[in-house]
Amino acid sequence: MTVWQRLHAVARREMAIIRHRPVYLWGSIGGFLFCTIFFLTLMKEGTPEKNPVGLVDLDRSTTSRMVREALDATQLVRIIPYESQSEASRDMMKGKLMGYVIIPRGLNDDIQAYRRPKVTFYTNEMYFIGGTMAWKQLLTLINMGNGAVEREFMRARGYRENEILDIIEPIVIDTHYLGNSTMNYNYYISPNILAGILELLVIIVLIYSFSTELKYGTSRHLLKASGNSILVAVGGKLLVWTLIFCTAGFIFILLLFGILHFPYAGAIGWQFLDMFLMILASEGGALFLVEMVPVSRMAICLGALYSILGYTMTGFSLPIEAMPAAAQGWAWAFPVRHYYLMYVQEGIFASGFAGCWKQIISLLSFMFLPLFGLGRLKSAYIYQNYPRL
Repeated sequence: MTVWQRLHAVARREMAIIRHRPVYLWGSIGGFLFCTIFFLTLMKEGTPEKNPVGLVDLDRSTTSRMVREALDATQLVRIIPYESQSEASRDMMKGKLMGYVIIPRGLNDDIQAYRRPKVTFYTNEMYFIGGTMAWKQLLTLINMGNGAVEREFMRARGYRENEILDIIEPIVIDTHYLGNSTMNYNYYISPNILAGILELLVIIVLIYSFSTELKYGTSRHLLKASGNSILVAVGGKLLVWTLIFCTAGFIFILLLFGILHFPYAGAIGWQFLDMFLMILASEGGALFLVEMVPVSRMAICLGALYSILGYTMTGFSLPIEAMPAAAQGWAWAFPVRHYYLMYVQEGIFASGFAGCWKQIISLLSFMFLPLFGLGRLKSAYIYQNYPRL
C-alpha cells in the first residue's frame, strides 16, 4: 500500500469511530454550535440596556426627584426605588441589582447653602459588564449634576455663559473608537471568546481521540492500518479533525463578518488564514500533551487547564502589558493569543502581511511541537504500558 492509501485507511477508520461514538460530534460541532448561538443571542443588543439600579431617596426634594428622572431617562439604567439602604443592599447581593444610589438627607438644603453634599453609589462587579456600565452611567450623571449646580452658582454671581463653560469644562475630550464606533460589546467579545472556545474544543477532542486509543487498547490496530508508521497514523486522524474544525471555523467567520456584518477593516481572507493556523496550532499543542502524558484522564485535565489559561493570557480582557513581567512571556505559549493579535492587526488596522507575519510564524511553530514526542507516542501505542484511566 502507498502512503496515500494508508493515510486514507486511517482517515476512514477515524470517521467510522466518529459515527459510532456520538460524544465526538456533540463535543466538537455540537458544543461549538451551542456556544455560538448562546453568545450571539445573549449579546444581540450589542450593549446591555436598562440595567436595574436601586435608588434610596432620603431627601425627597425637588432636586432629588430631578436626579431620579435624569437617571431613569438614560438608555443603560432602569431605576428601582427603595425605602432603605438595607433593602437595596440585600437585592444587590442576590444579583437583582447592578448597583444602587443613596441620595442623602438635606441634599437640596446643602446645595442652597453652598455646602458639598455627598451622593453615594455602590455597583455590583460580580456582573462585570452590567456593573461597569452602571458605574460609568452613574458617575457620568453625578458629574453632570455637579456641573449643573456649579453653573447655577456662577450665573447668580454674574458670569457669562462662555466663561462658565470654560471653568466647568476647560478641556473638551473628543473620543473616537477604532473599529467599533458604536461601542457594541458583541463586536468585541464574541469573535474572541468564541475563538477561545473553539481552541478549547480542538484541544480536548484531539486529546480524547488520541488518548482513547490507549484507553480502549486499539492503538495497535491504528498502527496496523497505518503500516506501522506513526506519522501516517497521526496524519490520518488529524486530516479528519482538521476538516471538521476548519469547516466549523470558516462557517463561524462567514456568520460573523458576512451575515451579521461585524466590522472588519482588512481583507477577510486573512481571517480565514488566522482561523486555519489557530486550529493547526491547537492540534499541535493537543498532540504534544498526549505525547508527554499518554493517560486519557490526566491529558484531558492538562488540556483543559491549558485552554482555560489561554483566555486569561489572550489579552482582550486584561492587557498583557498590565500583567506581571513573568506572566507576559507566557502569553506567547497560547495559540489563541496569536489569533487575537492577528485579528486586531487585520480587522482594525488592515495592516496586511506587515502586521501579521510574527503571528503567522508563531502559529506555525506550534505545528512542530509534536515532532519532539512522536517516538514516545509510538512506543506507548505499541507496548500499551500506561494506565487505562
